[in-house]
Amino acid sequence: MPQTGHNRPVPGLEGIFVNAGTVMVGSLCVLTLTGATISATAAYGWASLVAAAVQLRHLLRVGSISDGYALVKDSETSTSILTYVLGWASIVASLCLFAGNLIVWREAWPLLAAFSLLLTWGLFLFARLLTQRN
Repeated sequence: MPQTGHNRPVPGLEGIFVNAGTVMVGSLCVLTLTGATISATAAYGWASLVAAAVQLRHLLRVGSISDGYALVKDSETSTSILTYVLGWASIVASLCLFAGNLIVWREAWPLLAAFSLLLTWGLFLFARLLTQRN
């Protein structure tokens, strides 16, 4: 993975893989648990827990807004503060949907909403990575 001057991976590439991986792991969790004759509400709750764990780890890896500011100032990354804040916000929003689904709803729609948000952000990062000029 390409490295920045701060010994951190390029956020776009890591975000693409983590977001796609979260959707894949959450979907497979639901399929496996419902295939094992566990109730759908329990399967949605467990899938939310697993997906939230992946995203929480990514949030801790991405770091705070001050870490983002240092990343934005690095000329090798060409990351804008708006891109960093929107990425951070997409992680937090998906975590809120996962937590709400785990605690309150236990339905499919919060998972679909969070997965849609993560896939949309991943597609944005992919397009940005393809169109980025060095």
